[in-house]
Amino acid sequence: MTKEMEELKKSQDETTKNIHSIQRLYDKRLKELQDIRQKVNEDLGQIEKRALSAMNAWMSNLTDTIKIDAQRQHAELNQSDSSKDISEDEIIEYGVRYLLRKLFKLFGI
Repeated sequence: MTKEMEELKKSQDETTKNIHSIQRLYDKRLKELQDIRQKVNEDLGQIEKRALSAMNAWMSNLTDTIKIDAQRQHAELNQSDSSKDISEDEIIEYGVRYLLRKLFKLFGI
């Protein structure tokens, strides 16, 4: 019976050894996965930061262009016919149409 006990103990030791080996492999793969996830998050953060910066620059440029065009149009309207009475609503409507044309052209619509 001693031989059987030794074999049982040996089998039990092998099983324990295998469990520890599997656990180490699992821990290693988990760490790799967490490192990849952290790198992906950092990369996405950088992409978001660059995209936001580009969008802010685009928005600022578009806003400046619209303001300049609106001022130019306002000056043209004032110079074109001072005897013609143009309501504020007509000026706004004209400006909105103009801006929409600009945006459509910008986006290729």
